[in-house]
Amino acid sequence: MSRTHIVWSDVLLTFWYQDIILFQKLVAAIPQCDQHLTNFNDFNTLVAERLEEVARWKVAIEGWEADRSQMNPFEVTTTSEFVVLWS
Repeated sequence: MSRTHIVWSDVLLTFWYQDIILFQKLVAAIPQCDQHLTNFNDFNTLVAERLEEVARWKVAIEGWEADRSQMNPFEVTTTSEFVVLWS
């Protein structure tokens, strides 16, 4: 075998191996895509049911972005039993 043949076989083997890995990742991603789509649709349904709450949240965020001295809407202001029990 010539040196060129060995190099080309290594290159082709590398591409073949990468194709197998990519195919395996694609096969794993298909069910995850279905799950993400289901979660997204569930989230959109929930948001559609709570339009007033979403509007209040949007006003709070935009107000805080304009003036950082206002209450931060991203900070947790209450503690739940779960957090107290497990901390």
